[in-house]
Amino acid sequence: MKRFSILILLFCSVGVFAQSKNENSAVAVLEFQKTGAITSDDVQTLTNRFRAMLFQTKTFNVVERQKMKEILKEQEFILSDECSTNECAVQVGQLLGVEYMIAGDIGLIGDTYTIDLRMIEVRTGQLVQTHSKDYDGKIAGLLEIMKQIANSFSQFQKEKKSAVSSVTTEKGKQQVKTEIKTESGSNASKSISKNFAFRLLFGSANPTGKFKSDWEEKAGSNFMISCSYYFTPKVQLGIDFGAQSFKNGVKTVPLMITGRYYTISRKFTNYVSLGLGTAKFTEDGYGKNFITGKIGTGIGYKITKKLSTEMSLDFMSLGSKDEFGYNATSTQFGLGLNYNLAF
Repeated sequence: MKRFSILILLFCSVGVFAQSKNENSAVAVLEFQKTGAITSDDVQTLTNRFRAMLFQTKTFNVVERQKMKEILKEQEFILSDECSTNECAVQVGQLLGVEYMIAGDIGLIGDTYTIDLRMIEVRTGQLVQTHSKDYDGKIAGLLEIMKQIANSFSQFQKEKKSAVSSVTTEKGKQQVKTEIKTESGSNASKSISKNFAFRLLFGSANPTGKFKSDWEEKAGSNFMISCSYYFTPKVQLGIDFGAQSFKNGVKTVPLMITGRYYTISRKFTNYVSLGLGTAKFTEDGYGKNFITGKIGTGIGYKITKKLSTEMSLDFMSLGSKDEFGYNATSTQFGLGLNYNLAF
């Protein structure tokens, strides 16, 4: 079991050695909302122009409009016209995996066009920059204003980077090198660790088939912890470690590599899982390791952006028919918490 414990530690700490190569922040632009007498087509054209101008600043990695639609469709997220609040922008940003979201309104009051745009940090949900401008003139003039605001967002980002990386001239070269190295290591850790999830479940284990009838086993308790890595918001691979204790004295301690496939809605997640590994089987001084596998499903409810409750149901097979004379199987039910650093 020591080998498996070391494997878990290595798996969960691998992110410390990763480092981001691209210094530009990832940003996505929500379709601007229309207010007043301006048309939807005009607002969409201005949104596209702003997105293009933001890309040309070479300060941000801008997610293309079509790519946004494809990613959100994969997550089964319907982006409605009502998605104009900061909360909705943050939720979309989490699914897209970007650092910032830009949203806003363009309106027409009398002969005056109004533009109100804002940048939201996805991690904190806080506003980091806003721009408001009134314009009297032909609507074509708004195209140039979109360029001006995009450049303003870009300049703000450049100044922010400069402020973070600057050091006073009184500091020695060695101290500067130490600070840069420390900051780089911290950012590398965040860039990879945010893709991990940690799960803790308690529940019941119920023997089935001959494992129940021949051994006269009765339902007992089930405990499981896991550490998983998200390759995408839907695909997850992790290590599960657990313990089942049946009332007649039989105990199993499984350790498995488990893959999960998620479907995600605004508040709920559900998944199917497949696992394969080994389990320590003990009873009255007898102990042996057996190959074990499981198939399961689960559903979760988001309490916060990172924390959710979870309910799981797994079917587990212990050993083989040749080893026991029959297939030793059980069903496991669990309730617990899932702390998700992926978004």
